[in-house]
Amino acid sequence: MTHTLSSIQQRCVALSLLGIALALLWLGLIDPLVTYFRHGSDERRANLNSLSRDRALVSQDADTETTLNTLGTSPRWVRFYDTQKADKVVLQLQSDLREVFKAPNNPTSMTAVPVVIEGPLTRIATKVTLSLTIDQLTESLARLRSRAQFLRMESFTIQSPDYQMADTNPTLSIQAEIVGFMVTSPGGHT
Repeated sequence: MTHTLSSIQQRCVALSLLGIALALLWLGLIDPLVTYFRHGSDERRANLNSLSRDRALVSQDADTETTLNTLGTSPRWVRFYDTQKADKVVLQLQSDLREVFKAPNNPTSMTAVPVVIEGPLTRIATKVTLSLTIDQLTESLARLRSRAQFLRMESFTIQSPDYQMADTNPTLSIQAEIVGFMVTSPGGHT
Protein backbone atom coordinates (compact mmCIF):
# COMPACT_ATOMS: atom_id res chain seq x y z
CA MET A 1 0.00 0.00 0.00
CA THR A 2 1.28 3.41 -0.88
CA HIS A 3 0.89 6.15 1.41
CA THR A 4 0.77 9.65 0.08
CA LEU A 5 1.90 12.56 2.08
CA SER A 6 -0.30 15.43 2.77
CA SER A 7 0.70 18.84 1.48
CA ILE A 8 1.90 19.94 4.94
CA GLN A 9 4.05 16.85 5.26
CA GLN A 10 5.43 17.43 1.78
CA ARG A 11 6.37 20.98 2.71
CA CYS A 12 8.05 19.80 5.93
CA VAL A 13 10.08 17.20 4.01
CA ALA A 14 11.01 19.79 1.37
CA LEU A 15 12.09 22.27 4.02
CA SER A 16 14.10 19.56 5.81
CA LEU A 17 15.82 18.57 2.55
CA LEU A 18 16.48 22.24 1.78
CA GLY A 19 18.00 22.71 5.30
CA ILE A 20 20.19 19.64 4.85
CA ALA A 21 21.28 20.84 1.40
CA LEU A 22 22.12 24.31 2.77
CA ALA A 23 24.06 22.79 5.70
CA LEU A 24 26.03 20.56 3.31
CA LEU A 25 26.68 23.53 1.02
CA TRP A 26 27.88 25.63 3.97
CA LEU A 27 30.11 22.91 5.45
CA GLY A 28 31.42 21.70 2.09
CA LEU A 29 31.99 24.94 0.19
CA ILE A 30 31.33 28.24 1.93
CA ASP A 31 33.03 27.62 5.32
CA PRO A 32 36.29 26.34 3.76
CA LEU A 33 36.38 29.37 1.43
CA VAL A 34 35.77 31.81 4.30
CA THR A 35 38.47 30.08 6.38
CA TYR A 36 40.90 30.13 3.44
CA PHE A 37 40.42 33.85 2.80
CA ARG A 38 40.56 34.70 6.52
CA HIS A 39 43.81 32.72 6.91
CA GLY A 40 45.24 34.40 3.84
CA SER A 41 44.31 37.80 5.22
CA ASP A 42 45.99 37.02 8.58
CA GLU A 43 49.08 35.74 6.80
CA ARG A 44 49.24 38.86 4.62
CA ARG A 45 48.90 41.05 7.71
CA ALA A 46 51.75 39.15 9.44
CA ASN A 47 53.90 39.45 6.31
CA LEU A 48 53.19 43.19 6.07
CA ASN A 49 54.12 43.64 9.76
CA SER A 50 57.33 41.68 9.21
CA LEU A 51 58.15 43.71 6.11
CA SER A 52 57.47 46.94 7.97
CA ARG A 53 59.78 45.85 10.83
CA ASP A 54 62.51 44.81 8.36
CA ARG A 55 62.26 48.18 6.59
CA ALA A 56 62.61 49.97 9.93
CA LEU A 57 65.68 47.88 10.78
CA VAL A 58 67.23 48.61 7.38
CA SER A 59 66.62 52.33 7.83
CA GLN A 60 68.36 52.13 11.23
CA ASP A 61 71.32 50.21 9.77
CA ALA A 62 73.21 53.36 8.77
CA ASP A 63 72.64 54.90 12.21
CA THR A 64 73.79 51.67 13.88
CA GLU A 65 76.92 51.53 11.72
CA THR A 66 77.78 55.14 12.59
CA THR A 67 77.23 54.48 16.29
CA LEU A 68 79.45 51.39 16.18
CA ASN A 69 82.20 53.34 14.45
CA THR A 70 82.09 56.11 17.05
CA LEU A 71 81.91 53.57 19.87
CA GLY A 72 85.36 52.26 18.99
CA THR A 73 86.85 55.72 19.54
CA SER A 74 84.91 56.41 22.73
CA PRO A 75 87.05 57.55 25.68
CA ARG A 76 85.37 54.89 27.82
CA TRP A 77 87.31 52.12 26.02
CA VAL A 78 90.54 53.67 27.34
CA ARG A 79 89.41 52.71 30.86
CA PHE A 80 89.78 49.00 30.04
CA TYR A 81 93.11 47.21 30.08
CA ASP A 82 94.55 47.04 26.59
CA THR A 83 96.38 43.82 25.77
CA GLN A 84 95.64 40.53 24.08
CA LYS A 85 96.98 38.33 26.89
CA ALA A 86 94.95 37.85 30.06
CA ASP A 87 97.98 36.84 32.15
CA LYS A 88 99.63 40.20 31.38
CA VAL A 89 96.48 42.00 32.52
CA VAL A 90 96.41 40.01 35.77
CA LEU A 91 100.01 41.09 36.48
CA GLN A 92 99.19 44.70 35.54
CA LEU A 93 96.10 44.67 37.80
CA GLN A 94 98.13 43.34 40.71
CA SER A 95 100.83 45.94 40.09
CA ASP A 96 98.19 48.69 40.00
CA LEU A 97 96.66 47.42 43.25
CA ARG A 98 100.04 47.37 44.99
CA GLU A 99 100.39 51.03 44.02
CA VAL A 100 96.86 51.81 45.24
CA PHE A 101 97.29 50.08 48.60
CA LYS A 102 100.83 51.29 49.25
CA ALA A 103 101.39 52.15 52.88
CA PRO A 104 104.32 51.72 55.26
CA ASN A 105 104.41 48.33 56.97
CA ASN A 106 101.52 47.10 54.84
CA PRO A 107 101.66 43.35 54.33
CA THR A 108 99.66 42.68 51.17
CA SER A 109 98.88 39.31 49.64
CA MET A 110 97.14 38.88 46.29
CA THR A 111 95.58 35.86 44.65
CA ALA A 112 94.45 35.87 41.03
CA VAL A 113 90.91 34.69 40.32
CA PRO A 114 90.31 32.69 37.10
CA VAL A 115 89.68 34.87 34.05
CA VAL A 116 86.06 34.96 32.79
CA ILE A 117 84.90 36.17 29.37
CA GLU A 118 81.72 38.28 29.69
CA GLY A 119 80.63 39.14 26.15
CA PRO A 120 83.02 41.67 24.62
CA LEU A 121 84.96 42.02 27.89
CA THR A 122 87.23 39.71 29.84
CA ARG A 123 86.87 39.90 33.61
CA ILE A 124 90.18 39.93 35.49
CA ALA A 125 89.94 39.68 39.27
CA THR A 126 92.32 39.55 42.21
CA LYS A 127 91.63 38.78 45.86
CA VAL A 128 93.55 41.12 48.14
CA THR A 129 94.29 40.64 51.84
CA LEU A 130 95.98 43.52 53.69
CA SER A 131 96.22 45.49 56.92
CA LEU A 132 95.64 49.24 56.98
CA THR A 133 94.62 51.91 59.41
CA ILE A 134 91.35 53.71 58.73
CA ASP A 135 93.22 56.75 57.42
CA GLN A 136 95.31 54.62 55.07
CA LEU A 137 92.18 52.82 53.90
CA THR A 138 90.46 56.13 53.11
CA GLU A 139 93.48 57.29 51.09
CA SER A 140 93.72 53.94 49.29
CA LEU A 141 90.04 53.97 48.31
CA ALA A 142 90.45 57.51 46.94
CA ARG A 143 93.44 56.31 44.84
CA LEU A 144 91.38 53.33 43.64
CA ARG A 145 88.58 55.63 42.48
CA SER A 146 90.99 57.92 40.63
CA ARG A 147 92.68 55.12 38.64
CA ALA A 148 92.70 55.49 34.87
CA GLN A 149 91.43 51.93 34.46
CA PHE A 150 87.92 50.97 35.44
CA LEU A 151 88.22 48.92 38.65
CA ARG A 152 85.29 47.52 40.60
CA MET A 153 85.32 46.18 44.14
CA GLU A 154 82.99 43.18 44.23
CA SER A 155 83.52 42.05 47.80
CA PHE A 156 84.91 43.92 50.76
CA THR A 157 85.34 42.64 54.32
CA ILE A 158 86.85 44.59 57.22
CA GLN A 159 87.78 43.14 60.59
CA SER A 160 88.50 45.63 63.32
CA PRO A 161 89.93 45.09 66.80
CA ASP A 162 87.46 44.16 69.53
CA TYR A 163 88.53 47.11 71.68
CA GLN A 164 89.74 50.54 70.68
CA MET A 165 91.09 53.34 72.77
CA ALA A 166 89.73 56.84 72.19
CA ASP A 167 91.64 58.91 69.62
CA THR A 168 93.46 55.88 68.19
CA ASN A 169 93.72 54.70 64.63
CA PRO A 170 93.75 50.89 64.87
CA THR A 171 94.94 48.57 62.14
CA LEU A 172 92.13 46.88 60.22
CA SER A 173 92.32 43.51 58.48
CA ILE A 174 90.85 43.85 55.00
CA GLN A 175 89.86 41.32 52.37
CA ALA A 176 88.57 42.44 48.98
CA GLU A 177 88.00 41.13 45.48
CA ILE A 178 88.83 43.79 42.93
CA VAL A 179 87.92 43.39 39.28
CA GLY A 180 89.30 45.00 36.15
CA PHE A 181 88.29 44.41 32.53
CA MET A 182 90.04 44.04 29.20
CA VAL A 183 88.48 44.06 25.75
CA THR A 184 88.11 40.47 24.54
CA SER A 185 89.78 39.74 21.25
CA PRO A 186 87.51 38.21 18.59
CA GLY A 187 89.12 34.78 19.06
CA GLY A 188 88.81 34.87 22.85
CA HIS A 189 91.65 35.47 25.31
CA THR A 190 95.03 33.84 25.12
